[in-house]
Amino acid sequence: MRMLQFFYVFKATGPMMVMIYEMMIKVGSWLAITMVFICSYAIASESVLHPNSEINWKLLYHFPRKAYWQLHGELLLDEIEGGQDCTNQPALYNNYTQPRCPSPLGQYFVPVLLGIYMLATNVLLVNLLIAIFSNTVNRIDSNNMKHIMHRRFKLLLEFKQSPYFPPPLNVISALYFIVCWSKRRLIQQVPSEKRPGSTI
Repeated sequence: MRMLQFFYVFKATGPMMVMIYEMMIKVGSWLAITMVFICSYAIASESVLHPNSEINWKLLYHFPRKAYWQLHGELLLDEIEGGQDCTNQPALYNNYTQPRCPSPLGQYFVPVLLGIYMLATNVLLVNLLIAIFSNTVNRIDSNNMKHIMHRRFKLLLEFKQSPYFPPPLNVISALYFIVCWSKRRLIQQVPSEKRPGSTI
């Protein structure tokens, strides 16, 4: 990760690094909003498809998984409509060895709910994220020289203040700085007419 800071100082890659950093912050805000949609759809669809499910850790892992992958286009319609290998025996579907058969109401209601969910997430939220990214790119591209010069200055300042030796030997440079600082302090305390080499 430390190597990435060298990309900041170049004209071609510097703005890209700033864009990536700002986009990651924007993705965090976008994910918080998207998680509300994912959890709402996951709870609603699971409660209609499989009523009276026993709440356990496996269920808490599996029910948002389906909603998350549906956001990316993996619709998993076999689980919603019920495939040939589904079962209604709790001993089998509680261990997730075989999928549970959906309820008759869920087979008709959840595809409609899935359509509304896909419209809200794929059309609205994903396009909102693309628009946010586009705005970030345009804003940084218009000020790219300012960003490059700022990062270049920060990098030079960091290297100027960093010790000359690697961590086990940096005690030497620390001692050198202490000696130089003490010498400067002593020289400042001596009046100017008593300093060696001063002219009257």
